[in-house]
Amino acid sequence: MNSVTGLTVSRFESRAHLAMWSQQKLSHFFKNPFSASGIARKISGDAMKQKILLVDGHSMIFDWEDLASLHGRNTAAAREELIRKLNGLQDNSDWTIAVVFDGTGTKASSDGTPHGIAVFYSKSGQTADSIIERLAAKYAKDHEVTVATNDRMERTTAEAFGSLTISGLQLRAEIESAHNAVRDTIRRLRR
Repeated sequence: MNSVTGLTVSRFESRAHLAMWSQQKLSHFFKNPFSASGIARKISGDAMKQKILLVDGHSMIFDWEDLASLHGRNTAAAREELIRKLNGLQDNSDWTIAVVFDGTGTKASSDGTPHGIAVFYSKSGQTADSIIERLAAKYAKDHEVTVATNDRMERTTAEAFGSLTISGLQLRAEIESAHNAVRDTIRRLRR
């Protein structure tokens, strides 16, 4: 359990991963000098601030037509598709990414993959916004934090903590840009 976010953290790949992840604090996820994909952070003179992207999951789902349509048929599938897209962005950028969804359980929870993004679910009666705001407040001093949401109040609060903010449209453009860069690199290598 993380004392800042109140989130329980777990991994499901193996019992060893579950035990290891349970012992680590959430802050380790953001303080690691390597991205979750294992690519070393760029260093120029003094170490650059780690870039963290906090994503309001449902804000993105309802903003993107394809995900909103999928959500109408299968909520879990819409969340998984967003997570898949965000994993691709993290793998092809210098962001460490966490996505937060509104949950319905009695406890806030989290899961992720060893090299994937962190996924958080708020507990019933708590909003994803409040978790994102707490994470932004904690990490904006020492990291370059960007919050992706279409909620104006949440954007204003995140900016007050020193975070940058982007809209769902801007996040989608970042995802497409990272995807296109990888595609172009593959094309060049095949020549």
